[in-house]
Amino acid sequence: MNMKTTQPLATATKEDTDFDKFVKERSAATQMRDDLCFLVGWTSSDDPEISKKLEDLLDKHDEARVQNWF
Repeated sequence: MNMKTTQPLATATKEDTDFDKFVKERSAATQMRDDLCFLVGWTSSDDPEISKKLEDLLDKHDEARVQNWF
């Protein structure tokens, strides 16, 4: 007798822990800072005023960050 299942077996879905969510958020924030730093360099010669504003935003964010989160 050949018993094949045509439906997939039930799999448990894993819900993200708070630490998983933290790591994803931290990665997203790091990527955004990297992109903004790129824009600072890209706009510095064409529009120094925008570049300066972006630098100021990054500095404010750096001051507001939790520096010792471990």
